[in-house]
Amino acid sequence: MSLLERVVNRATGINPESDGIKWYSVACFEAFARMDWLLHRTSYRGIHLPSTGPALIVSNHTSMWDTAKGYRMGQQSKRIIRTFTRASLLDPETMESKSVLARTGHKSDILNSSPRWLKHIIAAIPQGVEAIPVARGGEIRDIRNFLKKGRERLEAGLLVGIFVQETRHKDGKLADLMRGVELLARDNPDVPIYPAGISARIPHRVSIGKPFTYRQAKDNFMIFLGDSIANQLDPEIINDWYVNQRPSLLLKTKLP
Repeated sequence: MSLLERVVNRATGINPESDGIKWYSVACFEAFARMDWLLHRTSYRGIHLPSTGPALIVSNHTSMWDTAKGYRMGQQSKRIIRTFTRASLLDPETMESKSVLARTGHKSDILNSSPRWLKHIIAAIPQGVEAIPVARGGEIRDIRNFLKKGRERLEAGLLVGIFVQETRHKDGKLADLMRGVELLARDNPDVPIYPAGISARIPHRVSIGKPFTYRQAKDNFMIFLGDSIANQLDPEIINDWYVNQRPSLLLKTKLP
């Protein structure tokens, strides 16, 4: 371990748990988390993540600052969360289909509108904390790859993070939940799942709820998960979930 790695690990308290974690990425995420606090006065409450062993952390998605919040959630337990991240962010040469872009919308921010050389620099930061690339096309091979990567990380005893929404919802609403998390949970039925709610209103608040497993919630997993995340959010978001989002999710066919 280099001197810089030792300095950063000691300053942040992080246990990398593998050789793939880069000191410069940890230092960047520490800086992002501090900027997030300065800009949004982010506070953290609820249950701490486990200090050892695998766990799946599932949250809503409100902004590009959510990854900084994810870093801080893991750091509270002295660990790094390996977060599923869209492949086109980790590799700027990857192109998403027109149908995906039409469904998710184009975000005109630094993550999407930067020149290519800057995108490569930005990509190196999540790569250095072993972010897990995931394609948003929904092809069978992409789903199999997604499940394989998630299973490998969990079997290695790591923390794995996933946003239950395909893209960012700046209004903070818990809408358009994706079923991929259910597939991953079903594939790892005894791994604890920690529901995390990220508020979109300043001051931001991150709250982690009581963990559960797929076996405990398999009868109606997505509803149980949605309830668990919604209950960590602001009152108006909780109300929108139970009045508008939850009923439509109940009508959807269960996974075979």
